[in-house]
Amino acid sequence: MDKQTLERYICGESSVEERIRVTEWAESDNDKYQELLALRKLYTSTLLNTAGEVKTGPRLVWSFRRMFRYAACAVIAGAVAIGVFSMLTDRRASRKEFYAQTIISPVGQRVHTVLSDGTEVWLNSNSTLEISEEAGKSRKVRLDGEACFDVAHNDDIPFIVETYRNEVRVLGTIFNVTAYKSSDDFSVKLYEGKVSVSDLAHNQLAILDPRQRLDYAGGKYVKSGIPELDTESWIDGIYYFEDETYLNILDKVQNYYGINISIMDKELADYRCTCKFRQEDGIEHLLNVLSEIHPFKYAWNVDKSGIIIEK
Repeated sequence: MDKQTLERYICGESSVEERIRVTEWAESDNDKYQELLALRKLYTSTLLNTAGEVKTGPRLVWSFRRMFRYAACAVIAGAVAIGVFSMLTDRRASRKEFYAQTIISPVGQRVHTVLSDGTEVWLNSNSTLEISEEAGKSRKVRLDGEACFDVAHNDDIPFIVETYRNEVRVLGTIFNVTAYKSSDDFSVKLYEGKVSVSDLAHNQLAILDPRQRLDYAGGKYVKSGIPELDTESWIDGIYYFEDETYLNILDKVQNYYGINISIMDKELADYRCTCKFRQEDGIEHLLNVLSEIHPFKYAWNVDKSGIIIEK
């Protein structure tokens, strides 16, 4: 396989035909597969040493090609990676779509990016967005986690967000989707425009108008209004909960920080409160604030992967 084709593939610039050809080439021989992985790691290292937002513009592609040709890498001092951009094609046997790009927002971070059609995406902590981009044919993404979308209007090609449970279809609008695979919950909140929510068999569940939301919890879907003060403040690293139970608050928080939180007391789990906190303050700050509102004790488990809460 020629180097230029591999470069375009890894940089996300290849055509559908080229992606198929590269994938088949890599799968035909383990040495070829390892060569592709090595090039991908080189590309990823460029991103991990580039400050700011995830980008796919000419400057980043040029940097990778320079590294590819001259094996030179300029490390930017103090750079912080807020996302990893993977360009390997995801070929799932049960699906025909090619998810050629993947954006990952690590635990404790947030990612903002602009898709090729002009749609802006804010990806919350511990979330993954796979992007299917066949020019002029598809505007489809697959989400595991939480994201807010400001969709560029296109009457001919709807924008589709697929999750583990549902599919959200729009033409041009601003909305938020929460669908972590690790949780059984699902929600869509609409701020502008109109969206249609279906199950994965394309059975329509609801059509939302502005300031409406659809939630799945406890085995059923519930459609309701959105309070005027409810905004997606998590984009700025601020989490706001209004009259929610401790169980719901901590269930969401554990996704943001990538840890398991167990509440051992049912009365405490059902206690409701309104609170706001900054993600950068950390999980222990939030727990200390909540314990002042309604007293409880908490402790980390042995390997620091989870927290146990009891009265």
